[in-house]
Amino acid sequence: MNRFDRLADRVANAAASPYFFSACVLLVIIWLPSFLIMPEQVPGKVDTWQLVINTATTIITFLMVALLHNDQQRFEKATNQRLERIIEAVCGHDPVEDEGQKT
Repeated sequence: MNRFDRLADRVANAAASPYFFSACVLLVIIWLPSFLIMPEQVPGKVDTWQLVINTATTIITFLMVALLHNDQQRFEKATNQRLERIIEAVCGHDPVEDEGQKT
């Protein structure tokens, strides 16, 4: 397993934990009233804050989707390999070779 796959595993495990979900909920709770703290005297301050938050969440979401997709693909590949081994053991032939002979 290469470094990216190990990173994807760690991120997938961390994102699936209740602690990660709790941290996300806490961030949203902190963020919601934050626009009230921003002084209204400074024009554009609230808009800038919203832009920063929206940009950060978009970037984090994009990276999480990429890492979790990698983890899911590797899981599906491993599951298919296990199923092929089970079919081969039970039926006495390789389902992948049978598929190649049909075409």
